[in-house]
Amino acid sequence: MPAGGRRRGAAAARTLARMEWPWAERRCIFCLRDDVPMSRSHVIPESVGGFLWARTQCEKCNNDLGSKVDAGAKADHKIRYAIEVALAAELPDIARKFATGQTYLKRTPHGLVRAKLENGTFRIGTTKGDEGSLTQSKADARKSTAKMLRRHGVDDDEIERLLEQFDSAPEGVLTPLTDKLAVQHGAVEAFDLSFDGKPVSDAFPSVIAFHLLALRFGRAIYHEWLHELREAIRSGAARSNLLVVESGRATGYAPFHVVGIAQTTPHAVVRVQLFSEIVWRVHFIRLAASKIKPDGLYFDLKTKTLRPAAPLPLSEHLKPPRTARPEHD
Repeated sequence: MPAGGRRRGAAAARTLARMEWPWAERRCIFCLRDDVPMSRSHVIPESVGGFLWARTQCEKCNNDLGSKVDAGAKADHKIRYAIEVALAAELPDIARKFATGQTYLKRTPHGLVRAKLENGTFRIGTTKGDEGSLTQSKADARKSTAKMLRRHGVDDDEIERLLEQFDSAPEGVLTPLTDKLAVQHGAVEAFDLSFDGKPVSDAFPSVIAFHLLALRFGRAIYHEWLHELREAIRSGAARSNLLVVESGRATGYAPFHVVGIAQTTPHAVVRVQLFSEIVWRVHFIRLAASKIKPDGLYFDLKTKTLRPAAPLPLSEHLKPPRTARPEHD
């Protein structure tokens, strides 16, 4: 290797040690503007443990993709299960941050109870049940009781007496306060994942895959021929005659991600694999890269280290493409 190549390689290694991929361009890979501030853009979203970033996107595109695309990971039940259940003990910091603000459920004899995790504590919300019943935290239920009593014309002294009765009501016993209002205290020791969110859109793995292609292709990522693809991903739809996304699962959860080019001809395929188990193949239908060798990046989430991964196989555990492959122009 020429001396200059060794120096560039050493510089890249030092940069990667700081988890920044060197990117010399001052032009956003999505909107193509070169007159706006560039931003730290994670290859894999930080919310799911990604720690490698590059200044490849402007602030607006980075923020827009974060709110339109990356935010969907918080609702995806496969990703939630991986972080909050399967790998919570191995990745406690990621699990704690990811779980904050999430919705949880518990089915009780009195109905379904919803709660959000705030500062490590479950905050019970208001759940409406049959016959006008409400399930709330004790503090909120006390306030609601006082409000209902005032609405029914009960004077302040009587409200105070009834609230004392509310406070002293035994757990598990339905205690009448008035002929129209009764209270029953109960305890919920644990909550479960809601599993009622939507899966992430195809744009989620597509953004990751496109970002990886940028790191591998360099300036070629700005080619006008890719404009339709950029627009499809930016819209959050990731639907294009240049793009097909397959989804599937592997063989079990583990604390690592792998992303890499699995195929370069007759078209490029990027494989995105989160927590070992959750897998997508992103087909860039009309993009061939015969000079690029298939390879990957392995993200160790426990040690936050990055290393090369072996060429990624095209798994047999994936669904067929969701759209037919278009004819080449």
